[in-house]
Amino acid sequence: MEHRLSAPGERRNVADTSWTVCGDREAGYDIRIVEQVLSPGNPALADAIGVERACVTVIDDGLPANVRDQVEAYFLAKSISSRSITVTGGERVKEFSAIIDMLGAFERYGLKRATQPVVIVGGGAVLDAAGFAASIYRRGTPYIRIPTTLLAYVDASVGVKTGVNFGARKNLVGTFQPPQTTLLDSALFQTLPQAEIRSGLGEVLKLAVGCDADLFDALERSADKFEQRAFDDRDVRSVLRRSIDIMISELEPNLYEADLCRRVDLGHSFSQPLEIAGAALRHGDAVAVDILVTAIIARNCGALSADDLDRIWALAFRLGHPVEVADLKPEALWESIEERVRHRGGFQRLPVPSRIGDCDFVNDLDQASLFVALDEFRARAAGRR
Repeated sequence: MEHRLSAPGERRNVADTSWTVCGDREAGYDIRIVEQVLSPGNPALADAIGVERACVTVIDDGLPANVRDQVEAYFLAKSISSRSITVTGGERVKEFSAIIDMLGAFERYGLKRATQPVVIVGGGAVLDAAGFAASIYRRGTPYIRIPTTLLAYVDASVGVKTGVNFGARKNLVGTFQPPQTTLLDSALFQTLPQAEIRSGLGEVLKLAVGCDADLFDALERSADKFEQRAFDDRDVRSVLRRSIDIMISELEPNLYEADLCRRVDLGHSFSQPLEIAGAALRHGDAVAVDILVTAIIARNCGALSADDLDRIWALAFRLGHPVEVADLKPEALWESIEERVRHRGGFQRLPVPSRIGDCDFVNDLDQASLFVALDEFRARAAGRR
C-alpha cells in the first residue's frame, strides 16, 4: 500500500507500511546586470553578501592583477570581512583535488552555513567547481557568482548546475544548486584575449541557431563589433541581454532537467572529445564545431534548408570559430553520442536545427550518417582556407 505523509498529530493505521513524502524544491534566485560591480560606490555585491558582512571569496588566478585588487578594495571600502582562496582556472580546477582544497579552506576559515556566502569571481570552470564545493559543504552553502568571461556570462552563470570532471568525462559529477545571486558586469571581460571572446560567442551562437532567430539576426549585425571589443555598443549589449533572456526562458521551466529534450543542448553532443582529446579546442569553439556538424546532419535528413546551413556556416566563420579541426576523430565523436545516450535517459535526443531559431530532436542517427557529415565538414572547412 502507498500512503501520503500524515499530518502532524494525525493517526495512522499500524498496518500502513509505506509513505509518500511531498517536499518543496524551490529554486528562486536573482540574476542582475550591474555596471561597475566592484566599484566601492556600488552596493549590489555588499547587499548580496548580507548583514553579517562576511564571506569567503574564490578568485580565478587568471584574473588581471587590477581586478583582484578591485575585489580587495571593494571589501575594504564596504567593511566586509573576506578570506580569499585563489584557484587555477580552466579544467584543472574541476579536478577533485581542487574541490578538496576548497572544502578544507571553507572549514579552516570557519565558514558559516547560512549567513556567510561563498563569493566566486572567475570564469566558467571556476564558477562550476566552486559552486559545486559550496553545494556540498554542509549540504548546501549559499554562493554568489560574478562571471569574468563572456562564456561564463552567457552560460555557466545563468542556470543551477554545478559540476566537476571525472575520468575523461567533463562535468560527470555535479549538483543542481541555485546561486543566491548572479551579478553580471561586462566590464570585467574588457581585457580578455580575443580567443576567450570568440569562445563565449560559441554559446551565443548556440542560442541563436537553436532558440531564437532574432538573436541570430542581431549576431549577424554585430559580429564585427564583438571583434572590435565594443562592449559598450548598444547592439552588443542587446545581444548579451537577449542571450540571458533566452537562457532563462529555456531553463526556468526545466531547471532540474526532468525533460531531457533541451534545445540548449545544441552544440553539446560531439563537443566533449573536441575539448579534451588531441584537438583541445576551447569550450565555445568546440560547441561551434558541434553546431556546424549537427547542421550538416540536419540538412542531410531534410530538417534544415541548404540556405540556413550556409548562413550558419557563414556566421560561425565571421565570429572566428575554427571551421577546421586538426585532430577530428570520427570514432571519438560517435562514442560521444553513445555517452550522451546514457546522459539523456537512454535516447540520443540529439538536437538538430530545423530552421534558424529552432530545433528538432533525433533519436536515430547512425554511425554512417555521422561519418558522412564529418566528411562534408572537412570539405567545407577546406573551402574556407
